[in-house]
Amino acid sequence: MGYTHYFEFKENVLQIPERLVQDVKVIITKHINVLDEDYTIDGGVLLLNGNPGHETLYIEPNVDGFCKTNYALYDVAVCEILLAFKHHFKEKFELESDGFFVQKEDLMANKLDGNWNDAIDNVKKEFGYEFNLIPTIDSGYYSYQIEVK
Repeated sequence: MGYTHYFEFKENVLQIPERLVQDVKVIITKHINVLDEDYTIDGGVLLLNGNPGHETLYIEPNVDGFCKTNYALYDVAVCEILLAFKHHFKEKFELESDGFFVQKEDLMANKLDGNWNDAIDNVKKEFGYEFNLIPTIDSGYYSYQIEVK
């Protein structure tokens, strides 16, 4: 087990929209020092590796996916890319993360685990994308859901 992000891209697209492709390229360029420069954004698929040799972020339409970053340096880039997909595809891109499960005091302070708060701030600053954090308590577990504003 390790710190992991989970997603489901529930949209049958043949091409990732050009605006999203540009967003992803901006994020990759900003974080290129912690990413493998060999990435693919081809049609409806995104393929990106952490540097050196961390788990691949692979996003494809109609496929459940995950990326175990284990808090590695590229985690913030992965979070930003996932938020960009969430912004563009809204409810058709379901997003979960180990980082959404927090302690009670963090739930009250809107503090996510890992790099999520930084990623949310970064995509707001870079692209103007905003998200609502929806706190949930289920069987004594504290977590968040993220929705696009």
